[in-house]
Amino acid sequence: MLFGLGIATALCILIEYIRLRFYPLNRWLIERFSLLLKPYEERHVTGQTYFALGSFLTVLLFSKNIAITSLVFLAVGDVAGVIAGAFFGKTKLFQKSLQGTGACWLASLLTGVILHFTVVELKFYIIFVGALAAAFSELLKIPPDDNLTMPLCTGAVMYLCVLLW
Repeated sequence: MLFGLGIATALCILIEYIRLRFYPLNRWLIERFSLLLKPYEERHVTGQTYFALGSFLTVLLFSKNIAITSLVFLAVGDVAGVIAGAFFGKTKLFQKSLQGTGACWLASLLTGVILHFTVVELKFYIIFVGALAAAFSELLKIPPDDNLTMPLCTGAVMYLCVLLW
């Protein structure tokens, strides 16, 4: 898994480097993949590259159970937060919405419970705290991108919980 993620991450970084250095290629890619990109990403590293890097580092640094949980929280919680924030986000907090953060936490917690009863061997309180960490790291929008920082922050908090309790 680590080898495959390493190759995918290296390819993403290489493509980003080339794309950002050669304007015609960048323009061509932007025209074809504009639905998947934020306007900001036209001239900056895309969230997909940060996702690949975050996934690689999370699998590299943490145990299987923590890595799986952190990455599922990113895949499910972050998306739930974006959708809920877009449709119901009325209360602003740190340029995000409280509703989106709540949805991120709830979606992370629910998927964490499913993982707990199926494939992940983590105590429930670690999943609970990890879901909180995922929601807070999404809320705080830690640079450079939450696709990188969210799984790393979540994994670090869960790792500390395992060590301390």
